[in-house]
Amino acid sequence: MPDYKTIILVIGILVLVVLLTRKAILKQKQELINPVHPPKLKPMKKGEIDAADEQFEKQWKSLSYLLGLAALGNLYSAYLSGRSAFTTLSTVLWIDCGVSVIAAIVAVVLWRKKTKDLAYSYMGIIIVQVMFFLSTGKYLIAMVHIFPLLLVYLVIKPVWNTMK
Repeated sequence: MPDYKTIILVIGILVLVVLLTRKAILKQKQELINPVHPPKLKPMKKGEIDAADEQFEKQWKSLSYLLGLAALGNLYSAYLSGRSAFTTLSTVLWIDCGVSVIAAIVAVVLWRKKTKDLAYSYMGIIIVQVMFFLSTGKYLIAMVHIFPLLLVYLVIKPVWNTMK
């Protein structure tokens, strides 16, 4: 009998990939039709806000809700690991629970501070979790841990060059 949760998770990820690919293709076509030229830089006066900073804040506001979703995904992973750890008393699940909570905290701090160092920290935490579960043969759990990393990537990628 097939596991319905696994099937729903795989279908959800495939739908997300198709939608994001379609959005990227439409954006590339729009860029070819109407190329956007960067504005010429003029000297800034004291107290004036830089256009790049303004653009960064605008993009960050429009995408930052995905960081909250990533933090919720990490908290959900921590909840599942903690619930299973209570019944099995597995040290591995307790470690996963703790690391998932730490990843959620780093995602929230990344949302507030907007620095590359925090993005690298978050990426490192998630990759360690994924590598651990891949090495133990728990591929589905590893795939579940990759999803919040994908959300953070979608937030960070457009603004990476302008981050501190």
